[in-house]
Amino acid sequence: MGGVAMRWRSFVGVACVSVALAAAGCDPGEGTGGEALGPSSGPRPTASSSPPPRASATRSPSPSAGATRHQDLPVLAWTPPVLVASDHVTGDNSLVQVAAGRDGALAAWEVVPRRGRFVLRIASSRGGRWGPAQTLSRRMSGGTQSLRMAVGRDDDAAVVLNERIRGGDLVVARQRLRGRWRGPHVLGPGSADGAVIGPDGVLTVVWSQPVPGGIGIRVASTDRAGRWRPTEELARHSSDASVSIGRHGDVAVVSPTGQGVSVAVRRAGACCWSTHTLHGAIEFAYPARVAVDGHGRVLAMWGHDIESGEGARRKHLAWAVSVSEEGGWSPVRYIDAGRSAWIEDIELAMNARGEAVAVWTGSRPRISGGPRPMARADRFLFRRGWGTARDLPLRGFPDAHISEAGTAAVVAGGSTWWQSPGEAAGGEWRRGGNLYRGGSVQGTAVAGSGSQLVAALYGAGVTARRLSLPSR
Repeated sequence: MGGVAMRWRSFVGVACVSVALAAAGCDPGEGTGGEALGPSSGPRPTASSSPPPRASATRSPSPSAGATRHQDLPVLAWTPPVLVASDHVTGDNSLVQVAAGRDGALAAWEVVPRRGRFVLRIASSRGGRWGPAQTLSRRMSGGTQSLRMAVGRDDDAAVVLNERIRGGDLVVARQRLRGRWRGPHVLGPGSADGAVIGPDGVLTVVWSQPVPGGIGIRVASTDRAGRWRPTEELARHSSDASVSIGRHGDVAVVSPTGQGVSVAVRRAGACCWSTHTLHGAIEFAYPARVAVDGHGRVLAMWGHDIESGEGARRKHLAWAVSVSEEGGWSPVRYIDAGRSAWIEDIELAMNARGEAVAVWTGSRPRISGGPRPMARADRFLFRRGWGTARDLPLRGFPDAHISEAGTAAVVAGGSTWWQSPGEAAGGEWRRGGNLYRGGSVQGTAVAGSGSQLVAALYGAGVTARRLSLPSR
């Protein structure tokens, strides 16, 4: 599958007490296979007396007798932090992005020189080794909020960002083909929503562009030789699209509309898109997410927007799946509808076998006082549907990933939660190693490919860490 760039996560205000090489803020070998959240336990705060750090990949017994059918569980530990660049990256408008693929990873961040212009810096890794940082753009605008990246096979990669060109703020795509970066290709005004690279090297970019009467979704793709095809319109009166690609090159795009969500699918090797609008009880849909498996099956999810001004609803999280390659879709259904809620963020990940993990954050109304924050996670199988949603004690916006073996992981606010394939039916989640703990970290970005997670952390410098997910 093509690499997917995950959105930035900012945690400004953490005390700066370490230097760049220690920006991860935790012991290099920290990890645990212990604490579990299961059906009977409910959410628990992170224990302050965690088991001692383990640097090896030995297996330790689970302290929770009924939490899993496995007697041993692997220890999950992030690798020690590696310094990617000594750039001092701080402030509310300074962010970092990371994308991961089968053959490597790409990190990007912005720095602001004395002249006040945004400069985009990048670094790449292959085989776990990071190369030197380089400057990709000196005329960046809009910050990394509108930055999207993708990593393909071999050394192919793409960065989509906003640049100031001839006095205008335009969406620009920069490609790396056969190890060399090409000049910018101007796509148009607006803001980048996503980019994916297929197994044949075809790059697809999606962005939100102003149109008469509102905003619409635009898409542009290259051919196998890297030549750009004409721009197409996927949806009108829509913005904030999500894009996903399957192992063989099937691409799906979903975006909120005034009546639900718009879904567009382009099959592998095809040049045309099939579009469909999914209607349901959620009128103000946001956010919307999509995922594609190795068979080209598509799963779409969207939530009841926390900023809609509408009251909380039981039907606050909707989903639908494709039922045919010709564009047929299942009826819209709802999960976790036992209590009313609003949705703030959704992260969705799927492997080639059609196993998915979703994590969502939002809030629930209370009789007295303000809304209560919530963070929930659930698993999905095409042949079975959704499992049992569970609370997770998350801080900050989450990132989600699922390996080909079916091991799911959620990373948020420096903490890591994971679930082995054997635990999926019962809904148990276990605490893994901390991505960071204090230190000079001000924000992170996490992306996954296969059984590997890659994290970029910024603050007093830009560092990177990796995490291998177990196969059972």
